[in-house]
Amino acid sequence: MFTGLVQSIGTVLSATHNTHGSLLVILSNLDPKHLQLGASVACNGACMTVVNYQQHMNAFSIEVSPESVSRTTLGNWKEGTRINLESPLAAGDPLGGHITSGHVDGIAKVHQINPRGDHYDLMLDIPKEYLPYVVEKGSLTVDGCSLTVAGIENTLIRIAVIPHTWNHTIIHTYSLETKVNIEVDLLARYVVHALSYLKSDT
Repeated sequence: MFTGLVQSIGTVLSATHNTHGSLLVILSNLDPKHLQLGASVACNGACMTVVNYQQHMNAFSIEVSPESVSRTTLGNWKEGTRINLESPLAAGDPLGGHITSGHVDGIAKVHQINPRGDHYDLMLDIPKEYLPYVVEKGSLTVDGCSLTVAGIENTLIRIAVIPHTWNHTIIHTYSLETKVNIEVDLLARYVVHALSYLKSDT
C-alpha cells in the first residue's frame, strides 16, 4: 500500500518495449533499503516489482506486463522520462495522503493548466466510467500523487495544485494532452460497488 506522497523523482535510463511488455531501468533517489530484489515501488502510481538493483548507480529495473501496459502510461516511457516514485507504506508510518493500492485504473489527459498566482489549477479529462468514484473534496491519485478534487464539470476534474506539489513532483512537466495514470479512491470504489450490488439484488 502507498499514500500518494511522492518521495522522489526518478529518470528512465533505458526502456525496452515489445509484445511481451516492457523492461525499464530507472535512476532513483529512494533509500536503497527500499530497492532490494522483489521490493515494490510505485512508479507514477503503478505498483511495480524490483527485478534488478544496480547499487553503484542507485538504479533499479522493473518488468511491466502487457496488462499494466494496457492500463498505464508505462508503455510510452522512453529514455529521459521523469517519473514520480514512492516506497510502500510501513506499519506505523504517518498516513499523510490517502491509502492507495498502486493499481492504476486508467489513463486521463491534461485538458488545461491555469496559473493562479503561485498555485495552479490542473484540469483533467477522465474516462466516464470513473466518474462515480470521484467527488468534490475527495481524493484522486494522479501519477502516484495524492490530490484533492476541487471541482467537477462533466468529465473534467479540477485540481488545485499548491507550489510544493508543483515543484516536487512531475506535475510541473505536464503540458496539454499529457497522459497521466489515475487511481480512484479505494473507499469510493467499494461503496459504489456495494450499492450497485444491493440495488441489483433487490
